[in-house]
Amino acid sequence: MVEYLEGVLKLAGLVLSVLAAILAVTLLRHSLRKRELWAWIFLIIALVLFMVQEILGFLRAFSMFESTYLTHINVTVILVCTIIAVAYQFKIAKETI
Repeated sequence: MVEYLEGVLKLAGLVLSVLAAILAVTLLRHSLRKRELWAWIFLIIALVLFMVQEILGFLRAFSMFESTYLTHINVTVILVCTIIAVAYQFKIAKETI
């Protein structure tokens, strides 16, 4: 019963992350045009990697695929992209003031 509930919740998270990735791809076009939004490129990469993380969690919940190293590496890259985006956004904000 608990595994079924975990699978349903993972499926809901998977659907939401796919929708967020579609939104990220549409934001990518706008962020490439404006210099103030260049930091968003790293956030978009992190969002797409988060979608991959959700897919891996979904596959693990239904015992279709198991990879502990891949999930740890993916989370590390997501964190690095987020830190780079925040640092770059601070740099852009300093230049505009």
